[in-house]
Amino acid sequence: MRSFRVRRSFVRLTSEGGWFTPAIDVPHRYQATPRELEDEAARVIGRNGFATVGGWASEETDSRMRACITLTPTENYHALVKERCAQVPRLLGSVEGWTIKPREHGGWTVEDSPNGGELILLWTPGLAGDVWSVVWRYAERRSLVVATSGTPAAALEAAPVVMHAVVEDLASEQ
Repeated sequence: MRSFRVRRSFVRLTSEGGWFTPAIDVPHRYQATPRELEDEAARVIGRNGFATVGGWASEETDSRMRACITLTPTENYHALVKERCAQVPRLLGSVEGWTIKPREHGGWTVEDSPNGGELILLWTPGLAGDVWSVVWRYAERRSLVVATSGTPAAALEAAPVVMHAVVEDLASEQ
């Protein structure tokens, strides 16, 4: 965990082998104490599937504070890893009026895109529940996530509204 004069704090999970995760922001008030930052960081770590072991080891250098703690994965994290590697949900050809075809692990191509281009439905399991996203590829090497939801039907239902707004914006730029 680092704090830049308590303006931005984040957690980055690292291993002895050197790999690390992207920074996860730690929300806090401006004048937070190091102890308050460590407590909030522990909550963020818990929401991401890990538990803290032992106490924090802190050091302050220049304008930065660095705190380290040992982590262990929780049962929820192990279940998430198994779910990511397991068989994906079965979508049997259509979801409430949309025709879909398997594409890749956790991905489907949606037929009959209402505004042209290619629609891709993606499934990502998460600790807080599954996330379904609709990606719209509307031009060569141009894509946009147009909807996310907890169910495939809700994500697909929201997608045309966003797609229509993008089409109108693109037309007004020309």
